Amino acid sequence: MNFIVLQFNELKKIILFFIGLVALVFSFIYVFQYLLSTIKWIKTSLSVWKILSFSITSSLLIIGVLLNKFRIKYLWLGNLLSKPSINGLWKGSLISSYKREVDDDPLPPIEIYFYIKQTYFAISIQSFTKSQRSESILATIYTNNFSSSTKFMYIYQLTRTKNSENKITLGSGELLITDNCSKMEGVYWTNSTTHGEIEMNLVDRKALSIDSFISAEAHVDSLNIS
Repeated sequence: MNFIVLQFNELKKIILFFIGLVALVFSFIYVFQYLLSTIKWIKTSLSVWKILSFSITSSLLIIGVLLNKFRIKYLWLGNLLSKPSINGLWKGSLISSYKREVDDDPLPPIEIYFYIKQTYFAISIQSFTKSQRSESILATIYTNNFSSSTKFMYIYQLTRTKNSENKITLGSGELLITDNCSKMEGVYWTNSTTHGEIEMNLVDRKALSIDSFISAEAHVDSLNIS
């Protein structure tokens, strides 16, 4: 399930866009009806309220389809919508604080993939390593209007079923988006007292149907990216 998370300025833009779209649809129908009425053998009888009602309904439908169904696969589209485009496949490394024993050496960096689906209204993330996968419960992009820094923040659920385990872990991440939406880096935490650092690089903004570590790796290989 994807939750809709919007900042106030984004909500304001949607409201203004909706009002403008209603006015455009209303004007088109009204003028079209007027032109038809000039033809003697055509009778039109739509009232102003009927035209307005249809304009509102159709505008809501158009906005719902455009902003909730179409993914932000292009950087220019993200710029047009004032929404950083992080849609697609990402590859990077994870450094975890996890140790089996207190005196053990830190784990080496773990290869990890992010597969992000992003529309204007919603965003979701799946992450894959060789041994486990996780999926977001809630995710959002936040831009600080004072510093202009943009962060990707998410809460995720990780289910472990290997080696006779049946454990659900909850966690969260906060990553800074940099380099024209091509890099992310930051930290993560889990309710199992582990934490760590993550660095990610964009692989393919238009990647489709990534559902495992193997498919992510295969997609990278097909692009000849190391």
